[in-house]
Amino acid sequence: MPTYLQWDYETSTVVSAPSNVPGETGDWLQCIMPEPKTSPAQELRWMLLEGTTEDYLTGYWESTLENEKLLHWENIKKLRSLSEVQPLLFDGNLYDADFVSQQRISGAVQLATLAPAEWTIDWTLANNSTLTLTKVQVISLGIALAQRTNDIYAYSRVIRESIDAAESIEDLNGIAWQFEP
Repeated sequence: MPTYLQWDYETSTVVSAPSNVPGETGDWLQCIMPEPKTSPAQELRWMLLEGTTEDYLTGYWESTLENEKLLHWENIKKLRSLSEVQPLLFDGNLYDADFVSQQRISGAVQLATLAPAEWTIDWTLANNSTLTLTKVQVISLGIALAQRTNDIYAYSRVIRESIDAAESIEDLNGIAWQFEP
């Protein structure tokens, strides 16, 4: 009987699910759970790198510094992606910033650039209250979202350089995603 797993982005762990998962939505993966190799952490490492499942299951996984760097970078990229979709604090209000919301903001910015100066739009905030935004506010919201994304990627480049420069697994363990907008 297959096992289904899902990555929990809030806790950075894998969550097991009941066998009735097919048909449900979400990032569910059918897999064969391998026997633990050396530690509980290594038990789930195969999920972090695409294409290593077979290597892990057949015992070809080696815990070298280079492999650990790859794993650490993959984990950082997952956390970076999670940071991108966190609500955006702009002008004292929280705005949804998941990928669909980002598209909506982008569309509103495009509309605002074509609209007359007195144009406004009612916007639903993350707490489901509404706020009327002016043309300038909508464009500024788009700029704030783009700036946050740029800041996230700039921070991840610094983290990547630290990972590449790590000389030991202990060095890697000291590198963590701590982005705060």
